[in-house]
Amino acid sequence: MKISKVHREDNPEQPVVERVSVTFAEDIGGTTTRRNTKRLSPMDSMQLSAESAAQDSDEEDYSASVNAIFQRRASTRRSKRRRDSRRTSSPFTPDVLPSNDSERRASSVFTTSSGDTAITVEDAAIPAVSQDQIFENIKLHKEVLQNVKMQPWEMRKKMKLVMQAKAYIKKHEGALQERLASSGSTKDRLARSNFDKADELIEGNHELLKKSRYDETLPTTFLIHGWTHSYNTPWMVEMREVMANQSLWNIVVVDWAHLSRTMYTEARVLSNLVGKKLCRICLYLNKMKDLEISDLHFVGHSMGAQISAMASDLIKKNLHQKVGRITALDPAAPLYEWPHKKNTDEVIDPDDAIFVDVIHTNGNYLGMISPCGHVDYYPNGGSHQPGCGFWLCSHMRAVEYWTASIKKPFLFKAYAFSSWDRYVSEKLDGVPYYPMGIAADSKIPNGIYFLETVDEVPYIHTKTTINDSL
Repeated sequence: MKISKVHREDNPEQPVVERVSVTFAEDIGGTTTRRNTKRLSPMDSMQLSAESAAQDSDEEDYSASVNAIFQRRASTRRSKRRRDSRRTSSPFTPDVLPSNDSERRASSVFTTSSGDTAITVEDAAIPAVSQDQIFENIKLHKEVLQNVKMQPWEMRKKMKLVMQAKAYIKKHEGALQERLASSGSTKDRLARSNFDKADELIEGNHELLKKSRYDETLPTTFLIHGWTHSYNTPWMVEMREVMANQSLWNIVVVDWAHLSRTMYTEARVLSNLVGKKLCRICLYLNKMKDLEISDLHFVGHSMGAQISAMASDLIKKNLHQKVGRITALDPAAPLYEWPHKKNTDEVIDPDDAIFVDVIHTNGNYLGMISPCGHVDYYPNGGSHQPGCGFWLCSHMRAVEYWTASIKKPFLFKAYAFSSWDRYVSEKLDGVPYYPMGIAADSKIPNGIYFLETVDEVPYIHTKTTINDSL
């Protein structure tokens, strides 16, 4: 299971760093104090000149190495931007990043009066380097540190540069981590989060829970995949990253791939076990971290939606409380809705949570067609989606609609089924519409809602195909 949190807030006051040089030269451009000095003998002058020449040679070699590293890095980034120009490489959303190019960090390469090449990273508009820029500079120094060993230099020079690099990283990274650990700023809390790192949660393992980034003050969302999928299936990766960058919550990914990648009939039986495990981890968090059950939100696709129903039913029996919300993305129909319902506790229904919203995209086939929530959405009729030629494509559209709504909450406008005639006749003046997706809530009147969409879902950058199910 993975936990990711995201917070957005203006940065508090940052440590002042007026100039950062990757040459690790000490006090470049610093102030000097006039002192009384003795006249040097010719022999002393020759010795100092030799030492200075050797030092300049070291700096020149190292600066050239740094220059090459920076150039390769810039070339790689330009290539990446050309390949995927739609996706941002920063974990911060555009409204957090500087909007003016003049406010961004500027890197420059220039030649000093002595002929040495210097590479600096400095601010173009403000005297203080922002927090994310400091992180970037530390990352650059780490890259230089990794590349030193590949240079054809003598061991003494390499050891000296490694010591300088480590000293710089330790100084700045230690100060930042200490500040971040004691800060309550949402931006700083985001900086503590590493989306590439998984925090595992196991029932009864207090040490793992203590080390995790789980924050009991925030609402918690569980993402549950369906048959043959896993935590790193493209739609799961994009959904959790989008959610993490959009709001402030704990995001827990339920990875049951070792049970889901089997015959469907066997996975159907094993889904009951997954539901019980999900219930137990929620009860554990409730006991150890005072998890508010009413703040729980299960988002499940296909069989994952039915697992959400099982877990919430068990939670209700144990704590006599209902889960806050279940979002069912085209809940699985085979062996649930048809050929017949064996146990209503294992099939999603409005009684499973305080608010149950369902998006039907492949009803009568892989997904349920009958209403099973407080609010049931049937985009394009709920069975076949535009641009899809087979069932799996339509089945996965529910995931795409949901993820797109996270990026733009009011993207999809749905109308009550009772207003169908007015919709067809295009007499929609005064007809209320409601959002489908992340913005849906219990204030929407219970019932069935419809809407039409285009062939391609906007704001989606990944496609989950049948190959991801193998």
